[in-house]
Amino acid sequence: MLDHRDDITYLFTKHPHLESALLTVLDRTNPPKEGTTIAATGATGMLIKSTSCYTKKHPWTKAEGLRHGAEALRKARTDPSETGDGVREFCELVSYLLATPPKVGVSKEAKQEKVTATGLVHDEIVAEDEDVIRHLIHAEGFSP
Repeated sequence: MLDHRDDITYLFTKHPHLESALLTVLDRTNPPKEGTTIAATGATGMLIKSTSCYTKKHPWTKAEGLRHGAEALRKARTDPSETGDGVREFCELVSYLLATPPKVGVSKEAKQEKVTATGLVHDEIVAEDEDVIRHLIHAEGFSP
């Protein structure tokens, strides 16, 4: 993906609220942090504070996190503002990158680099993150 860092940087420059929108999707996907408070405006216009959208009756699970993340992504993509434009462009770029096969061949530096436990864990995390992104895009029904 480093080959496309200029495209990604351009998107974040062009759409200054894109990072915030993507962090919202990430927050809805990940387990709630201890002691966090979510503020929202209710139908009456009053500010409602809740520690999380999860309760003892409905605890966070990976499936629930993905469902909430897909909802947040759908909401962000259908936002008619410039922020929604940025999220849609970002989804298109991510879909393109996920569909593009990796370059064949390994650089001389990569061959000389030792395989470490940290590197292996990093690779596993990246693979899991890619699966989450694919699932969110699929659950949202997006196709470029």
